[in-house]
Amino acid sequence: MWHVCVGRTNIITRQDGTSTEFIGLSGFFQLIKYIGEHSTPSSSVFIDSTGGFVPIRSLLLRALFRGCWCFDIFDNLLYDSRGFFRLTRWIALSLLVHFSRIRIVLSQDSLRLFPSAHHLNNAADTQRVLRAESAFDGLLILAMLDRRFDFGLVRQVLASAPEIKIYLYGRVGAHDELVRLQLEELCATYPNLVYRGEYRMDDADAILAPFGIGFTPYVTNNLLTEFINPDKYYMFLNSGMEVISTEIPQAQRMRDHIHIVRSASDVVTLVARIQANPSYRKNKDFGRDFRWEKRADDFVRLIQETAHL
Repeated sequence: MWHVCVGRTNIITRQDGTSTEFIGLSGFFQLIKYIGEHSTPSSSVFIDSTGGFVPIRSLLLRALFRGCWCFDIFDNLLYDSRGFFRLTRWIALSLLVHFSRIRIVLSQDSLRLFPSAHHLNNAADTQRVLRAESAFDGLLILAMLDRRFDFGLVRQVLASAPEIKIYLYGRVGAHDELVRLQLEELCATYPNLVYRGEYRMDDADAILAPFGIGFTPYVTNNLLTEFINPDKYYMFLNSGMEVISTEIPQAQRMRDHIHIVRSASDVVTLVARIQANPSYRKNKDFGRDFRWEKRADDFVRLIQETAHL
């Protein structure tokens, strides 16, 4: 089983978890050579998570190596594209889906877009820790800072509740000047926002440990968030944190575990209730079903049943 990521950096990950990287376009051809030399393509399983962004290269790999291709469709990969660009992306995605024996979606809502796919839920391996009551005084945000991030809501929370500190980890998406300016404006205006820059997944446990509440301020009623199944939900919940989220479809599916808000006043009220009354908290025991060990078992079973391996 091989996990293939194609892009500026081309990465091949083997079943034992070790990886080899090849840089740039020349690296893509090195990747092709490597797969040919180190695998039995006709009987191998290839997992493709980046095909939606580099469809021509991904289709070429499928043509060269006729093993069992699994297309990891982790979102609505058309996003909010428009016009001719949307049409060309749709054609490319349709071809990738057609030439993938197995299609996996992360969100159940994505089955509306890809009805032949299999749903495989998200997971996280953050470690559950006991927290002091003081951990529930502030809010932690982990995010990719892009057009999915609701800057307006965060601004309103900061302005209306200066006693609540928000600790923000994340990086601005590539070449997104508008998002960068919005982040700079928030940092300059509100002293109760603490921006700590980009984070590494390897540091997640250490980052989460001091906090009792995770905040996920996604924009709502938007194509960019209609089909997402955020890993932050699972990271926070497996760590033992309460989660406050805007009302995106996946939050609705997880409302037994997640507090849903529609306004800044909802956020402020919820924080006060969570601080004052432990019985109001929803995260009693998230369970093994949402850890990567269980998800890996689910995935292997799916591969065996679908590919008849």
